[in-house]
Amino acid sequence: PLHTTHTHLPHHTHPPPTRTPPYTHTSPPLPSMHTLPTSTNSHTFPRLQIDGWGRWMMNVGPAKGEIYENLIRQYQPTSVLEVGTFCGYSALRTIRALPADATFVTIEKDPRTAAVASAMFEFAGVPAGRINLVIGALNERFAEIQRQFKQPFDFVLFDHWKPEYAPDLKRLEQRRMLRKGTVLVADNVICPGAPSLLADLGVTPWPGWDLECDENFLETRAQRREVYESRAWSTRLIEVPFEYRPDQPDAMSVSVRK
Repeated sequence: PLHTTHTHLPHHTHPPPTRTPPYTHTSPPLPSMHTLPTSTNSHTFPRLQIDGWGRWMMNVGPAKGEIYENLIRQYQPTSVLEVGTFCGYSALRTIRALPADATFVTIEKDPRTAAVASAMFEFAGVPAGRINLVIGALNERFAEIQRQFKQPFDFVLFDHWKPEYAPDLKRLEQRRMLRKGTVLVADNVICPGAPSLLADLGVTPWPGWDLECDENFLETRAQRREVYESRAWSTRLIEVPFEYRPDQPDAMSVSVRK
């Protein structure tokens, strides 16, 4: 795995405009959020406090982070690939829910934010080698990742540049880096939106769907399906507000490969 020693802080993008609440949703065959285990972490990082410091950041945030951790506990993957490390927030949430002997690879395109993430891991007390941090775009590092981690991944998190979600999924499929039963979690599929990925997963548009930060998303619940089926995937949309913005509708997609 590649690590960087750069110390430049990343530039942050601005959060989307505010909208309106509330949020719920899930049922079989994907696990219900109401039946998932509560947070009983095997790894804690008492020195690291990111949430609640008073500034918006591009982390998944506490609400999505809890869903993500619970999904990892539910599926108990032996290998996880995260695309989009940013400053390491979701990586830390991953390893505190992940079995101790599981492999975790996270890839970050920007060496500046990768440097911040590496420093965060060290500051949080993560054991050396526990997180495999790869620097570069996924399409540039496929061969390296496949060479080093030869088996398909059990669990994949997409939280990078949204237009790259669909092409990167195709690349993972073409290189056989996914298997039957692989779980794919994609963040921000409603805001800012990932319509190409949703189309590839078999999520068909509903009446009134606005492809970017759909302000009608909560009101269209009755027009949406509980589970969307494609040839290769079963997908559920989990309504959860945009990170650190409880008034902005958003969703995570959770897909299981057939």
